This record gives sequence, structure tokens and C-alpha cells, in this order.
Amino acid sequence: MSGKTQLLALATLPACLFLFDPEAGVCAKGFSTSPSTSKSTPTPAKPTAVQLQAEGLAKQARTFNKIMESEQALDLANQALKVDPKCGMAYLERADAYKALGRLDKAISDYKTVRVVGGADARKDGAHHLAELFFYMKRYDEGVATVDSVEKAGDQLTDGMLETRAKCNSALGKHDLAAIDLTVALKTIPDQTRILDMRAEEYVMAHKWNQALADYNVLIARDEKADGQFGANAHWYTERAKIYDALGKKSLAVKDRAKAGQLETNNFNLAPFRTEKKRSRSF
Repeated sequence: MSGKTQLLALATLPACLFLFDPEAGVCAKGFSTSPSTSKSTPTPAKPTAVQLQAEGLAKQARTFNKIMESEQALDLANQALKVDPKCGMAYLERADAYKALGRLDKAISDYKTVRVVGGADARKDGAHHLAELFFYMKRYDEGVATVDSVEKAGDQLTDGMLETRAKCNSALGKHDLAAIDLTVALKTIPDQTRILDMRAEEYVMAHKWNQALADYNVLIARDEKADGQFGANAHWYTERAKIYDALGKKSLAVKDRAKAGQLETNNFNLAPFRTEKKRSRSF
């Protein structure tokens, strides 16, 4: 081959071959010469006809649970489980129906089964519903343990689970732990007034006056933006007055109690069911 022919052949080769690092096994432009070791993500298996049939029945059961037609929901969930005994959604809906019907032991059993046979979402829903049931039954330690088990498994806790564990810990007198869970929940939904209100109450019960004061200040600031509208929350002013008392700020406590009384009067008089005669009532 002539020298000119050799030069033309080299010119057609990829540029990175001239910058090859034999130790790294990589060209300077980032092209690897090593065999590819990447693994393709397996395609999830399509649900079978049996699974789809069971899921359809379970969805019907959910519809009846939502309108408190628990007997119909129970019947449909049972039908779904006859079709597919491993349908997590059916166990979840049957558990909800059992709970509504007062058959709590059966509900607990089904919620636990969901956590074994259900998919990821069903398992988390089952844990949340089970923890809520334990709270309702005043079995607070078991409620906390249920949410803890989800966390230990490496699954992310939903806001609902955090709130439920907070309620259980609050009932156990562990107000610091309750406040921690509510704080985590607020990071996801920072403007959720109800959760902020709950955390403020936990701080009060833990005698963390400054933290409680900060939360009530935020709640009251939001409330004042809607000044004059029906539903202003007098309770927050009353609670902040208690905090001012604890901090020795008596004049501010008096001011907040006066504001609370004014709001209670306004709310009473603005109530749509009041007659003109009753609207004249004052506190």
C-alpha cells in the first residue's frame, strides 16, 4: 500500500482511536472499548385475564366502600378473592368493609394479608389503614409499630402514615416524637394548615413554648389575611394567649383573648342559620 493510500485509510477511522488510553480502556472522547455490562430493565409481566377480572371486582368493591355500602363491598371483595386469592386490592377493600361493619379482628387479618400479597402501593395502603385501625382501637403501640415496620423495610412514609404515627405517639404522651413526624409531613406540604395546627398543639403539650408560638404566629397570620370572612379561628388566639401566659407576656395574652372573643361573636352572628333576633346576641 502506498503512503498516500495509508493516509486515506487512517483518515476514515474514528478520531477517538488516536487518543486511546490502554490502561483505562477508554478513548479520550469517552468511548469505551470494553464490552458493555449494562443490564436492560426487565419488562413487567402483563396481568393475566384472571388478575384483571379480580381487580375489576375489587374496584367495584371500592366504589361501594366509598358510599358506605359495606355489605355489597364485602360480597364483591369475596368474589374477587375467589377469582384470584392473591389480589391485594381485594383484601384491602374487604378489610375496609369489615372495619365499617365492626368486624375488627377480620379487618386486621386482611390488612396484614395485604402487606404480604399486595403490590407496593397496596402494601403501603394496607399498613396505613391498619395503623389507623389500631389508633381507633386505642392500640397505640401497635399503630406506631405498624408504621415503623414500613420505614424499616425502606419504603417512604406517606403524609397519612406520618400523621397516624404522630397521633399514636401523642396518645402515648410522646409529644416530641409526634412533632417530629408532623415536621417531616410539613416538608412535603408546607402550607397544610391542619398539620401545622396539630404540630402547634404537640409543642404546647411538650411545653415547647417558643416552637408553639412560632406555629401559631404562622396560623394567625394566614387567618388575618381572610379578615372579616366567616370561619376565622378564634381557637388559635386563645391558644397563643396561653403560650404568652407561660412566657410571662401577660399584656399580649390579654390582647389575644380579647381578639378571640371578638371573633367568636362575629362567627356566631355571621352563621347562616341565625335569625335577625339571634344575631343580636353578644358574648
